[in-house]
Amino acid sequence: MLRIFSGEIWGDRIEKMVRRELGDGPLRVEQLPNGDYAYSRARCKYDPVKLLGQPIGQFHCPECGEMQIAGIPHLPPEDEWDDEVPYND
Repeated sequence: MLRIFSGEIWGDRIEKMVRRELGDGPLRVEQLPNGDYAYSRARCKYDPVKLLGQPIGQFHCPECGEMQIAGIPHLPPEDEWDDEVPYND
């Protein structure tokens, strides 16, 4: 199941809504062309959200090897990105 939210990528309010809908466990996030964020269950079992507050920033996921950002849900593999890197301008 996929839920879409606009505005901030992650935070207490967003986490409560996403967890209520998708349950516990690793999540995946991707930014849509309109700037909204879509959340779903991650195929990779490693959960970067556990690292919230750690002075890490970006790191390679120990399970799948993809670059991730500490403290937010798992990003999709680069080969699944539509056109370019999903940055917010």
